[in-house]
Amino acid sequence: VYVNISDVNDHVPQSSLPVYRVEVLENSPAGTTVLAAINASDPDPDTVISYHITDGNNDDMFTIEKSSGEIKTKNSHLDREIESKYELEITLKDAEDDSALTSKTFVIINIIDENDNAPQFLDRIYKF
Repeated sequence: VYVNISDVNDHVPQSSLPVYRVEVLENSPAGTTVLAAINASDPDPDTVISYHITDGNNDDMFTIEKSSGEIKTKNSHLDREIESKYELEITLKDAEDDSALTSKTFVIINIIDENDNAPQFLDRIYKF
């Protein structure tokens, strides 16, 4: 008698950290790596985890590599004087069909200030 036991997708993917904290310089060029990868696992066999930014990507400043969780700048318009921090919600998904289970992790990106603004006079004319 042979019995085949099929595994079902019954475990959610888990990130190794609940929150990742990283820094990036303002005015970094488009394509700058902010986070090399999100480390995640799923005990179900043959599981491929995908990564998606689901919240906090105000102004569409970042992209995420679906297969690795690598986060990069999307353009070169990071400006600490406008936004000093981004809090991205990342959804981890363990399948691409209706059986998919999900979990979340967070990436906090602090924007590091550069000396990129020239001083300005407050008045046009000064009299002594």
